[in-house]
Amino acid sequence: MKTIPLACWLIALIGMPCTAHTPDPRIDKIFAPWDTPASPGCALAVVRNTALDYARGYGAANLELNVPIIPETVFDIGSVSKQFTAMSIILLVEDGRLSFDDDIHKFIPELPPYGAPITVRTMLHHLSGLRSYTDLFDLAGVPEIDQTTAEDALALIARQKTLNFTPGRQYLYSDTNYFLLALVVRRLAGESLGEFARQRIFGPLGMNSTHFHDDHRMIVPRRATGYAPRARGGFEIDMSNFEELGDGSVMTTVEDLARWDRNFYTGQVGGAAAIERLQELGVRSDGSKTPYAMGLILDRYRGIARVQHTGEWVGYRSSFLRFPQRKLSVIVLCNMVGDLDPLALSERVADIYLHSEERAPPRSPPLAPTPTQIASYAGTYWNAETFEYLRFVPIAGALALNDGDSPRRLRYLGNGEFRGENSTTRYAFQVAATGVSVTLTDDDSDPQVLDRMPQAGSREANLSQYVGTYYSADLGVSWTLGIRDDHLARTQWMFPDQKLQSILPDIFVGDLSEGTYALRFARNGAGQVDGFEVGTTMVRPLRFSRCAPATSGDESPLALSCKTDIPASIGR
Repeated sequence: MKTIPLACWLIALIGMPCTAHTPDPRIDKIFAPWDTPASPGCALAVVRNTALDYARGYGAANLELNVPIIPETVFDIGSVSKQFTAMSIILLVEDGRLSFDDDIHKFIPELPPYGAPITVRTMLHHLSGLRSYTDLFDLAGVPEIDQTTAEDALALIARQKTLNFTPGRQYLYSDTNYFLLALVVRRLAGESLGEFARQRIFGPLGMNSTHFHDDHRMIVPRRATGYAPRARGGFEIDMSNFEELGDGSVMTTVEDLARWDRNFYTGQVGGAAAIERLQELGVRSDGSKTPYAMGLILDRYRGIARVQHTGEWVGYRSSFLRFPQRKLSVIVLCNMVGDLDPLALSERVADIYLHSEERAPPRSPPLAPTPTQIASYAGTYWNAETFEYLRFVPIAGALALNDGDSPRRLRYLGNGEFRGENSTTRYAFQVAATGVSVTLTDDDSDPQVLDRMPQAGSREANLSQYVGTYYSADLGVSWTLGIRDDHLARTQWMFPDQKLQSILPDIFVGDLSEGTYALRFARNGAGQVDGFEVGTTMVRPLRFSRCAPATSGDESPLALSCKTDIPASIGR
C-alpha cells in the first residue's frame, strides 16, 4: 500500500499537491546527507516505462522559511535547458522557417565575419568555435550574480572578432551557441523563445510548472532558492539576475521533466522524426562524430546506451539521464553547489534499478594504486594551447584532484586511469622517459593531453614585474594587477579584488563564477612583461596588452585604449 510522508500531509493542508510514494530505503539512503531541514538538497524522479515510479524531495527548498523540497518544487535546471532550445529550432525547421545549414549571419547580422561560415547545425553540436559569453562576462568583470540582458550578451559576443577554432574542426561546449539560437527563434517566430516553447512544447505536454525565465523580478511559485556552502559552515544564497535564454534559464520540476521524458517515446511534440533528429550526433569537418547531439549527450554507462545532460548555474545543479533500451530515466534537481554531484547521485539510483533487472553483477574493482604510482602521477599538468590545467595531490592512499575547492578523491580504474565521482570525466596517465602526461576526457570538449610541469615554488618571487594595467579589445575592459597580502591580485571596475595563485613561472589562476581561468604573461624581446593571455574551459586564450603608464594629461592612443568601454548597462 502506498504511504504518504508527513511532509505531504502538511503540504496538502495548504492545497498543494504532493506525490505519494512507497519509501525505498536503498534510494533514500543515497540522499540522506541532505535530507534535513538544515540543508539544501534535491528532488528526485524515477521514470519507468513512461510512468513516474518514484518521486521524493530531500532537504530544504528555502532555509529562511523552513520550506521542504517536494516533487513539485521548481528549480533552475541550467544547461539541461538546451534540449528545449534544440527542439524549438527543430520545430522551426519542420515549419520550413530555416535550415540547419543556414549561416547564423542570416539571422544575426550583428556578428562580425569570421572567415568561415557558422551554421545552425554546427552551433547545435557545439562545433562553431564561438567563445562562451558566460565566461566572457566573468572576464569582463560581470559575475553571475549581476543583472544582464540579451542585449548585453549580444554586444559582448559581437566584440569577438576571432573564434576558439575554425568552425567544424573541434568540439567545445559553449553557451553562446544556444543563446544565439534563442535569438534566432525570436527573430523568426516573432516571439521570445519562452513564449514559443510554452505554446509548442510545454503547453501540449502539460508541463504547467515549466517556463523559460527571462525576467529576474518574476515571482515563481514553489521556487527553490539556490545556495552555496560557506567556508566557516552553513550556507549563503547563490542566485543570478541574468536574463538570457537558450543556453539555460528553464525553471521546472522533476514531475514536468518526467512528462518531457515521455515525449521521447510518444513523439507527441515534434513526432518521431524530431525525436530522432534531437539525438543525432554532431560530425566534425574530418567526418568523425562527437558525443554531443542537440542539447543531449549520448554515451554508455555500464555497457548500456544512455542519453544524458547535466546543468550548473549559480546555486543550482541538475542531471537528466535516460536509458532508452530499458525505458528507465532518473532526474535529479538540486539547489546547492559544493560536494553535491547530481549525475553521480543519478547513477547510484540507476544502479539500483538496473541491478534489480537481474543484470550481471559488476566486475570487481581493480586494485588500488600503490603509493609509488600515486606519487608518480601527482603534480601540476598544463596544456599550453588551451590553458587547461589540472593539479593532482596524494590524500590518504588515493589520488585527488585539487581544483581550488576541497580536494576530490578519484576512483582508480586500473592501467593508470582514474575517474571522478560520476562516470563522465576520466584521467589517463602516461609515464614515459620524456615525462608524465595525462589525457583528460569529459563531456565538454575533445580529449586533451596535458603535460606535467616541473615543480614550481609556492609563490612567484618577483610580483612587482606584473603590476600594471592591461587592456583587452575583445572584452572592452582593463584589468589592474597589484599586490595584496603578498599575492598578485586582479582589480576591476565593479569587481571585488581577487587574489591570483601562481602555479607555474609566469602562470597564475583565478576563480570564475563557475570554474577557473588561467593567465599566462607574455614578454617582449627585452624580457619585459608586455601583456598576458587568459583562457577558460570555454574560451581559448585571448590577449590583454599592457597599457602605457598614465601621466597627467596623457592622451596617447595607448593610454586612451585602456579605458573600459563595455556598455554601462552591464553589471548594474
